[in-house]
Amino acid sequence: MKIGILTYHKSINYGSVLQAWATKDLLERMGHSAEVIDYEPGALKDFYKLYSSGHGVKALARKVVRMPIAKIKKNQQRNFEVFRNRFLNLSSFTLGKNDDFKIIEDSYDWVICGSDQIWNVHAMDSDDIYFLPDVNVKKIALSVSVNNTDFTEPRCNEEMKRWISDFDFLTCREESGAKKIAGFLEGKREVRTFLDPTLMHNKEDFYPLCSGRVIKKPYIFLYKVWSGKDSYKLVSELGKKLNLPVYTMFMHNSMKELCMVESGGVKVIKKDTSPSDYLSLIRYADYVVTDSFHGTAFSLIFEKKFICVREKDTKGRDKNDERILNILHVVGLDDRYIALDSIFTYPISEKIDYSTVTDRRMRIANDNISTLKKVIG
Repeated sequence: MKIGILTYHKSINYGSVLQAWATKDLLERMGHSAEVIDYEPGALKDFYKLYSSGHGVKALARKVVRMPIAKIKKNQQRNFEVFRNRFLNLSSFTLGKNDDFKIIEDSYDWVICGSDQIWNVHAMDSDDIYFLPDVNVKKIALSVSVNNTDFTEPRCNEEMKRWISDFDFLTCREESGAKKIAGFLEGKREVRTFLDPTLMHNKEDFYPLCSGRVIKKPYIFLYKVWSGKDSYKLVSELGKKLNLPVYTMFMHNSMKELCMVESGGVKVIKKDTSPSDYLSLIRYADYVVTDSFHGTAFSLIFEKKFICVREKDTKGRDKNDERILNILHVVGLDDRYIALDSIFTYPISEKIDYSTVTDRRMRIANDNISTLKKVIG
């Protein structure tokens, strides 16, 4: 079978790119020919611009101030592009929002939409095309995430209901999301809960993608996506407690923000910023602190000591990420999801019994893979 994968792969987002690879690799291991459909939402081009548009003295001043951070960002974008071209097996055609998507019908026996938050209508790169509207091809929603979408949003109308109902097989990454989709479809379709494709692999599968060891000495790796600036200070204090330096990936939009992080005692990786480096930084870390779903996923895959921290809402209250809650519950590590200010009271040195955790995860993974094989035929 020739299978196309439609997902977030153009984001400068480590989890997005790696889950795209994981889906492709999974299908190839089943004996299929798989490639990632090279589609880029228009919103991404504007979002990742190195310099804002504008003319005049003020605009020029903004560009000058931004030059140092733009140089780092440009290198990061290049690192992602090299990884995509090397590992994702991109389609020979590239699609934009206004192109004719009927080419998909002529190119594939099946199309898999997912994984990642492609059905979260609040996501910045959310786009109708991830529902494959009016594209006449066999299609699977694989481990899609809706996160905080509850399908009462104006965009979630009868037309979207028809699009989703047209899928041959529906799976969601989190149990709460599966229930939301099934409810939106008025219980007329079964929606199963599937692991994220990355979690259907073992650590050895990712070794060929890893770069060499980036940090030569023991360290804590902080992978922060959402939590506020207090996280840097607190994790830096945790590093002092464990007598380990703290490193984090470059994820910043201004030199002011970057300097704030480093002045708080956290070292920012500015050069080694490819998805391969990200994998290496988790693989060799002595401890991982993250607020990210895929930061959690790869901590589990590489069997690391880790904790997940809750982000806070605009009123300073702790929030729950349904995706993280779900996977930690599945593997029996619910207590690893903590409030940021609980870092110092949490028994951080407590070991994780990965013989049990990994066995539980892989049993679910093998069941998911077996089901997917039957669906595709």
